[in-house]
Amino acid sequence: ADAPVGHEVDEAATADRIARLGAGPEWWLPVLRPVRERWLRLHLVHDAGPTMPVWRPLVRELQAALAQSGVFRTVTLHRADPDGTVRGDGAQIPADGRTVMLLISDCMGPQWRAGPDGDRWFATLRRWARRTPLAVLQPLPEQLWRDTALPPVPGRLSAPHRAAPSASLAFTPYDTAAPRAPEGTVHVPVLEPGPEWLANWAALVASPGGTPYPGAAAALHRPLPADADDRTDVARLSPEELVLRFRASASPQAYRLAGHLALGRPDLPVMRLVQAAVEPDPRPQHLAEVILGGLLTTVAGPPGSYAFRPGVRELLLRGLPRTARNRTHDLLLRTGGLIDDRAGRSPGEFRALIPSRKGTERAGPNESFATISEESVRQLTVRERPSAPSPFPPGLGARYRPTRRLTPSGRIWLAEDTGPDRTAPDRTAADRTAAHPVPTNRTVVIRLHDPATDPAARQAFLHNARRLTRLSHPNLVTVLDAGIEGDVPYVVMEHLDGIALGALTRSGDGQLPVPLTVSVGAQLARALTALHRAGLAHGGLEASRVVLLPDGTVRLSLFEPALASGPGSRPADLRALCEVLLRLTSGTSRPTVPVDSRRLDRLPTALRIHYAHAFDQLLSPSPAAQARGLDLLGDPGLLTRAGEAYPPRRYRALGPLRVGLPDGPADLPRDERALLAMLLLKHGRTVTHEELRWGLWDPGNEPRNPRGETTRLAKRLAEILGPGVLATAAHGYALHTSTDELDLVRCDELVRRADAARLEGSLTEAHGLVSGALSLWGDAEPLAGVPGPAARTART
Repeated sequence: ADAPVGHEVDEAATADRIARLGAGPEWWLPVLRPVRERWLRLHLVHDAGPTMPVWRPLVRELQAALAQSGVFRTVTLHRADPDGTVRGDGAQIPADGRTVMLLISDCMGPQWRAGPDGDRWFATLRRWARRTPLAVLQPLPEQLWRDTALPPVPGRLSAPHRAAPSASLAFTPYDTAAPRAPEGTVHVPVLEPGPEWLANWAALVASPGGTPYPGAAAALHRPLPADADDRTDVARLSPEELVLRFRASASPQAYRLAGHLALGRPDLPVMRLVQAAVEPDPRPQHLAEVILGGLLTTVAGPPGSYAFRPGVRELLLRGLPRTARNRTHDLLLRTGGLIDDRAGRSPGEFRALIPSRKGTERAGPNESFATISEESVRQLTVRERPSAPSPFPPGLGARYRPTRRLTPSGRIWLAEDTGPDRTAPDRTAADRTAAHPVPTNRTVVIRLHDPATDPAARQAFLHNARRLTRLSHPNLVTVLDAGIEGDVPYVVMEHLDGIALGALTRSGDGQLPVPLTVSVGAQLARALTALHRAGLAHGGLEASRVVLLPDGTVRLSLFEPALASGPGSRPADLRALCEVLLRLTSGTSRPTVPVDSRRLDRLPTALRIHYAHAFDQLLSPSPAAQARGLDLLGDPGLLTRAGEAYPPRRYRALGPLRVGLPDGPADLPRDERALLAMLLLKHGRTVTHEELRWGLWDPGNEPRNPRGETTRLAKRLAEILGPGVLATAAHGYALHTSTDELDLVRCDELVRRADAARLEGSLTEAHGLVSGALSLWGDAEPLAGVPGPAARTART
């Protein structure tokens, strides 16, 4: 039978009663107890003042979390306007002992200041405090609380009974020397949006009385005067005073963020985007410090529209390191790519720079946050034209947010991992595998494979993909995740900040510096050895799937899990390796057995017979001979002999830009020097066409066809430097210098070694290393005489 209304069976007490009585089942009677019910209603009030838009996500998340927790009978959201009024029935709270008030506010809006709005607002607060438990959830960092209109004091709070109104709370500050509050002062608890603070407040509300709980409370007196002496009139301060004042009070994260935000327009959506990209642990508190730090002023537009005060932007940019500035600039360019991908689906969300036919921009460069293509402009303005569906599987987008296509076909994507860490290697119902924990917001590369509908093919893909996720080797890209979304198999890999071997060999008939050729062969041999020992194969080895990192490390990427096993997979890998290396050593990729050593004319004579023998072994049907071929390629003596036969290029950037070639110093024209400087500053990494445009020419001085002019300069620079140095990619250029000498790299290496020696207590050695690093700097400033905004920025 059902229990009476308002009661439920107490299973433990019922079992205990049966055990004690020892009667038969026909005499068993249940023990009933009153049903525990949710007895409190929560009214969540959010401040809608001009400084609160940054906290809107917090309000939404907190409302959802509290509603889903099951703690409260109901959770109702109310809006408190800047004029001190509360919409709906939020202002009329009953004194029934079953209602709790939680106000989310930074206590910085106009209703917290003297005047009609402030009088109305404080009257409402006092009425709530007399009727119900009231607390203020303060989202600002604790070091900023003293600057708000409701500064709290740490201490202990106690309530006379459960759900006691805030006016009846007893508050004892920790500072016994602090002046006592006047009789009848109402203390309102002030909380951080953290679990410890909320737990203490919940215990205070549920306390039967008398127990003190730690917390902070603010006296609810009256609104602060509009011209209170403790508030500095920032409008009267100079830009230098504003920045110094902000730096003295802000957290390091907030000050660093302000410098990044100075590169674009400080509208709230853009600021959130930049913060999420440049900060490893983005928190809204740091963004609020910037907004409330006096550096910004509100401007006409939707809530969250700001502008830097005059002169502040320039000072912040001076303190932003060049590398950090480049990262933020990369973000703006990636955002432009995101708009390109989503053009026609979400127009009007952000402002962006739009290239015009005259080569100028419709918006000022200091007001932008992205650069988009003319095609995107057309798609964003022609609203009636439906956009083509993205090849990126929608289900996969629930965790991985695509940011840019890396191939025109849409098979390879750059994406942000927005999901939680996953370490379990087992597949889910969606046929996913995950063996490596992936940090949230990590940049990854996603490869989409041909649709797989055959059950055997799906099983083979998943089986091999799971084994790849468990494989770790310095010459193999790390596979982070893999699975099948719908019918589309996918592989998620770490993002490597380097260049493809195919991009470096695209020009110059595939020729590389000899030490680099030898190093690539040895590292690929080690990569295949590790794969084959794990019972796997690559399945599609070619130059475009080999990534060169700036230091010369080789990483084999873009595996084919569907082809990673089978009797012919390993010989196919070895034949593909021979084709890649033959292209580098002879200019042709057609292996014939036996390999004629005379064809390997790009190698020193002393190495040709060795490599010809290694190729013969790799192409042999015997597994033992194949293993010997891999060992021959990995012979450490080869790199030494190759280095002895190679005269390196010598690049000097810590002073006037100079290039030393085997036949003497290079005579670089003015524009080619500017291009080389940009490539050296980002050596081993791709400099995009957009970056080159912004870095080579000042606004208004660009050529009519910037990309065509950049292509001409790159072609001329490649002719001067020689083959195997300048990489040509679809979206830019890169300069690989691992086998040459670059004073920037040498200086960084000496400083790193000096730091290590200092930590070990070897101060004499550290001093010598630092002296060596300083000696690399010339008498003139770095990149002296090199034109263009990029070189000018590097000199600062």
